Amino acid sequence: NRPRRRFPAAAASIGAYWLFSLPSVLSFAHSPWTLSPAPALSSTVASSTARYRHRRTRRSGHPLGHPLRRRRNGPVTNPGPLPTAQSSFAIAALPSSLPAARNIATSRESALLAAFAALVAFVLPLLRRALRPVFWPKLYDSADPSLLPSNPLPPIADPQCPYLGNFFSAMGGTKDYGAGAWYRSVSAKMGHPSVLGTYLFGRPRALISGGKLIKDTFGREFEKGGPVSLLGKIGASGKRLRSLIPPKSVLCEPDRARHAFMRRLVGAALTPRQVGRAAPALRSAAEASVDRLMEQSKGGTQSVEMEGVCKAFTLDVARRQILGLDLTEEEAPAFAENVDTWIHGLFSLRTASGIGLERDPAYRAREYLKAKIEEKIDSLEANGPDASTLSGMVFATDDEVEGEEGAAERGRKLTREEVVDNALVLILAGSETSASTLTNAALLLGLHPNAWERLVDEQRVMMAKRGDDDLTREALDSDCPYIDAVVKETMRIRPLSTGAPRIATSASAIDGVQIPEGWAMAFNIAATHDLDPKVRLPDGSHMDVRRGFRPERWLDDLTRPSDDFVPLGAGPRYCLGANLAYAEMKVFLAVLARRIDLRLARGKDYDEGGLEWKKKSIIPLPADGVPVLAKARVLAAVPI
Repeated sequence: NRPRRRFPAAAASIGAYWLFSLPSVLSFAHSPWTLSPAPALSSTVASSTARYRHRRTRRSGHPLGHPLRRRRNGPVTNPGPLPTAQSSFAIAALPSSLPAARNIATSRESALLAAFAALVAFVLPLLRRALRPVFWPKLYDSADPSLLPSNPLPPIADPQCPYLGNFFSAMGGTKDYGAGAWYRSVSAKMGHPSVLGTYLFGRPRALISGGKLIKDTFGREFEKGGPVSLLGKIGASGKRLRSLIPPKSVLCEPDRARHAFMRRLVGAALTPRQVGRAAPALRSAAEASVDRLMEQSKGGTQSVEMEGVCKAFTLDVARRQILGLDLTEEEAPAFAENVDTWIHGLFSLRTASGIGLERDPAYRAREYLKAKIEEKIDSLEANGPDASTLSGMVFATDDEVEGEEGAAERGRKLTREEVVDNALVLILAGSETSASTLTNAALLLGLHPNAWERLVDEQRVMMAKRGDDDLTREALDSDCPYIDAVVKETMRIRPLSTGAPRIATSASAIDGVQIPEGWAMAFNIAATHDLDPKVRLPDGSHMDVRRGFRPERWLDDLTRPSDDFVPLGAGPRYCLGANLAYAEMKVFLAVLARRIDLRLARGKDYDEGGLEWKKKSIIPLPADGVPVLAKARVLAAVPI
């Protein structure tokens, strides 16, 4: 009739939890020789013990799990409280942050649990070090001896999950900053090194910060010993990624000569002159979007989410200007939905792993977009060119490009596959990123009414000088410096976190450390903007949406951000659609300032700390979509 001992069940429960939580437990200590339990281990033990005690209490009514004893031929009896543990070893061995574990009543169970916890705390760091080559291959042992000891490996951040590495941290975000918060936080945690070692999907990765270092390092792409595109030359993983990411594009093409040829012909349709010709179409799309905004807001009485308005505008530009598609009202929503599905699928775990990709909605969305583009190409070949960017790519030949650089490829055209893939890249660059930046600009202008009024005043002066009809790219560039400052300041505070990675084809020394051959390389835009010495403040307020938004800093050489402003990348793969992206954002903000009186629907909530950010997005975005109240107004020109 002695009560049964429940410690084996407790040990099994806690042990199973630790095993299933092995990735997080293994990351509890940065030093492989740490022998004391770290907070992650302590919290794991505490939560496991608490769950065990709760389960035993619910079953038996006793926190230690002893059942109510039933004598074979007698009534049920309660053994009552068990004696308090007397083992000083047990109490001393357990971490002080485990109140649940410290209260286990029998000395034998306390001692065994303490010994188990101490053993785990001792063994796991050693096990972590021993299993490094298995869980994170080539991260710690790939240094090139010829560069040692003067150029050691860079500081290495906690690689977290085996094989997947920092994937979940890098792709996630926080409600206080949004997507990409990890890129800033890991840099700060490691002391802001210019080169930081991380791990992602079976490959070590170096995150590079600093504008000059980024431009020098990535500017060497295609040079002998320089980095090459990860997406274009990653072997089997690259083949899986190519199912969604366009391989025959300026984003992925690994061959130097073909990339240069492709960039010339695609770029010929995106020159400042070509973008200037598209200004009337951009204005028409912006006015249609603002009209819908005012209609939905019903005279400023109903809130409308600016995220949806901005996405509709940039998708309209992608559909009409980039692709030249003339879709019906029934077809347009399907196009927008498929673009959104494909873009967000690019950054999913399934895309990175390649498992079951053909069944993924993003894969079907990409096939839909490819079919629409190919239908348009057939129409252009049958009926001749039009004003779309796609038309420029279809009919461009290298004869139109001057200079000796294009002599070898003169007279050649892009293949059909290259036209389709580069059109997809332009949709990606010209819709999602521009829409996110415009959404953030609306938030920042709403939080800073003085900046909004200054933007409105600039448009008044421009209308007085040029009239209401002259909203061209040249006019915006020459007469609207503040609107340019608003766009750039928005991109500085909430930028894209990183860009397409490259692969180091040879070991190289960078800023006192080495990047071994085979490592991936990516630029850390978020940390680079954070560390810009021209704008950085000790309290970090220069990156805060309430305290750091100062567009006027761009109007003075003394305060203008330095070369550390790199929102669109660097090197030979610098964003090819930058001219179009800047033009569409400036036109939209100009039309917005001329047509409506804008204010935030939740401005008071934001001031009281109610602003939260989405944890998953390409560029950080407010979680609520930025609801606004829009009232129509007529902007009168003022005398110059």
